[in-house]
Amino acid sequence: MSNYRTSKVDEEYYDVFPVFDFDRVSTVSGQTSADFTVSFYSDGAAVAPLPHLISEIGSTGFYTFSVPGGFPSTGLWTLTIEVAYNGSTWGTNVEVRMHDIDDVYDVIVAGGSGAEPVALTVRDSANGNIPVPDILVNVYDDTGVVLITYGRTDSSGELDLLLDADTYLLRLFKPGVTSDEETIVVPAGGDSFTIYVASIIVAPPPLPTLCRIYGNFLSQDGLPFQKFKLQVQNMFASTGAGGLAVVDSVRTYETDSNGHVEFDVVRGAKIKVIFVTTPLSREFVVPDAPTANLLTLFGSATDAFRVVKK
Repeated sequence: MSNYRTSKVDEEYYDVFPVFDFDRVSTVSGQTSADFTVSFYSDGAAVAPLPHLISEIGSTGFYTFSVPGGFPSTGLWTLTIEVAYNGSTWGTNVEVRMHDIDDVYDVIVAGGSGAEPVALTVRDSANGNIPVPDILVNVYDDTGVVLITYGRTDSSGELDLLLDADTYLLRLFKPGVTSDEETIVVPAGGDSFTIYVASIIVAPPPLPTLCRIYGNFLSQDGLPFQKFKLQVQNMFASTGAGGLAVVDSVRTYETDSNGHVEFDVVRGAKIKVIFVTTPLSREFVVPDAPTANLLTLFGSATDAFRVVKK
């Protein structure tokens, strides 16, 4: 198996690879770095192995491979990882560059390129108008099509930009927060603006026998992951609080436009939650509590991640 990646000179590189059993379906857990042989090639020529690390992700049979110091030169680097367990080889080609698109993007848009100082303050209208830190602010032209600049608020909920005198459309994103598009008009000499968003409040379910499980999801580019599907399976017809028997076998839920999802389950039921389109699933007992964060339950130490075979 092989793939193709890009990286930047002297920047930490990492990847993830599976170790399959002889049936080529089941994954194998418990391997250590001593169970792998790693070879490096630079533009087709064998070179001495670079310092690297291999470790398993939980007990999944998936392993992270990293080169902490990155690759020392540009060009096409090839690496192969031979698995002693079954003699298989995993490989990847990495095109190493001096700069990547993020460098160019940051130079072009980060902070803006205008002449007028703009001070933004973001506050939470659902939580006493307190400042909202680390919320992504994307600034578009007045058509909402062209991205002009972007940034994240600091610990005081503030963000300073430089923009030309003009009209702009703002779109703000943060897990667990809802916001509307905001229009600001920047005058000559600049100005300050306060933008209000609202944190998502998870209300308790209507019955004391239920727990409302919720989660907030982002895509890799930091935007809300809309219509991300979760499948919830009943692992057995358990008897929850009040003697209620869970008879549903499976239900599917989907994140909304803010990347938020929530669903009610009988407390004490044992369920399996599957992140559809990913290899991750999780079995756990529903807490005896009004609400619970799905990602906290998913990341707890009671059970290892499971690979879903499709």
